[in-house]
Amino acid sequence: HATVNLMMDLIYWKDMERTGMVLTGLVVGLLSLFQLSIISVVSTLSLAIMCFTISVRIYNKLLHVLQLGDGVHPFQSNLELDISLSGEEVQHYMQKAIVLSCSAVDTIRNLIFVVLCSVMPVKDILFISLFFCPLLFIKFSSYLFWSLFIFST
Repeated sequence: HATVNLMMDLIYWKDMERTGMVLTGLVVGLLSLFQLSIISVVSTLSLAIMCFTISVRIYNKLLHVLQLGDGVHPFQSNLELDISLSGEEVQHYMQKAIVLSCSAVDTIRNLIFVVLCSVMPVKDILFISLFFCPLLFIKFSSYLFWSLFIFST
C-alpha cells in the first residue's frame, strides 16, 4: 500500500519538490534516450551510481579517520536487508515469467505474420510457406503448381 500511496502522491502532485524531481528525471531520461542509444544511457547511469556510492564510502571513511564519525558502513542497513525468496515465491515468479514470455513470443509471431501478409503478395507467401513446410509441398505439389499457373495468367 505504501508504494501505491507514493505513486498517487506523485500523480496528484502532493509533494511538489519530489514530483518535480521525478518529472525532471523522466524528461531528461527520455531526451537522453532520444539522442543516445540505450546502452550508453544505461552505462552512464551505472557509472553515476557507482561514483556516488564510492564518494559516500570515502566520505564516511574520512570522517572515521578524523574521528568525527562512528565508522559504521554507510549502507549497513541495506546490507542487512533480507531479500531471500521462498520456494513458493520463486515458483510464482517463474510461472509469471513463462506466461509473459510465451505471450510475447505469440504476439511477435502474430505481428510478423501480419507484416508479411500486408507486405508480400500471395505468391510470395505461398513460396515462403512451401520453404518451411516441405511435406505439404510434396503432398500437394500438383495442386499448388496448377493454382500458381492459374493465378499468374
